Amino acid sequence: MPETRRTDLTVVETEEIFASGEVRCAPTVYRARGVTGPMPVVVMAHRATLTRRDGIPGFARQFASTGCSVVAFDYRHWGDSDGHPRGWFSLSRQQSDWRAAVAFARQLDGIDPGRVALWGFSMDGGMALTTAAADPRIAAVIAVCPLTDGLAYWLEPAPPGRRFAWSPAPCGRRSPGGR
Repeated sequence: MPETRRTDLTVVETEEIFASGEVRCAPTVYRARGVTGPMPVVVMAHRATLTRRDGIPGFARQFASTGCSVVAFDYRHWGDSDGHPRGWFSLSRQQSDWRAAVAFARQLDGIDPGRVALWGFSMDGGMALTTAAADPRIAAVIAVCPLTDGLAYWLEPAPPGRRFAWSPAPCGRRSPGGR
């Protein structure tokens, strides 16, 4: 018979800062009040052009209410993180932000650095997988609808009646508002 666990712990949210290279990134840390470590942590990011406030809080609070800590972060150039121009998209820089977010999560008080899980949606599901592939200490990945083959994505024909536009830009430099 499956075991039932209570998941109604009070969740405390704090706004923090961590460095990714020379840029400051803004995470929200979710913790269950009264739970002491060492505890697992879930590092979360949301799609390439959204922020940690776009849909993530509900998932983060649910994870935290079970006794996990959560670090949900904004990429540089997005949300409350630094970086200019605003709304800039760079796979390599966002991948650096993932690594910095994992390093930040591991050094938080009460965290078991061997129980780090990554959660990503869409493009960030793919980035979570890439981050985990490069870091053997990552314990788990939750990749929700991950984008794992960008070339296949771009070569896929548009649905009938729709037109997708793409304008070439130097590698790693996408214009704000681009697909």
